Amino acid sequence: MSRAAERLCLGQSAASSALGRLREHFNDPLLVQVGRRLEPTALGLELLPKVREALALTRDIVDSPVGFDPATCTRQFTLVASDYVVGVLLPAISLERARVAPGVRLSLRDLPAPRDGDVVSEALDYRPTK
Repeated sequence: MSRAAERLCLGQSAASSALGRLREHFNDPLLVQVGRRLEPTALGLELLPKVREALALTRDIVDSPVGFDPATCTRQFTLVASDYVVGVLLPAISLERARVAPGVRLSLRDLPAPRDGDVVSEALDYRPTK
């Protein structure tokens, strides 16, 4: 389970929780312990080709080249930075942005003192749902 979690870029508990949800959804253990290994059940083996196909399609979508032309971009980007970074780097960044991406807007947020350890999320007022 640890190696699978690592390949999925998840913690072991998150991977175990996901497996638990899949087990509940399919009403099947999907994987059973045989010695020190997890082996697929009959349903797990039956689902394997479909899962591989879905993963391949997902990989194709994610790996597709995405065109980005800064000259036509009209997005707003939020920068979280200290006063020092804003004072030293922002003038040059602003000049280059105006030249390369005139439609891009920058929003600045001060870098807050950490409360919960994640200053970026705090600065962006991001609250992940549980």
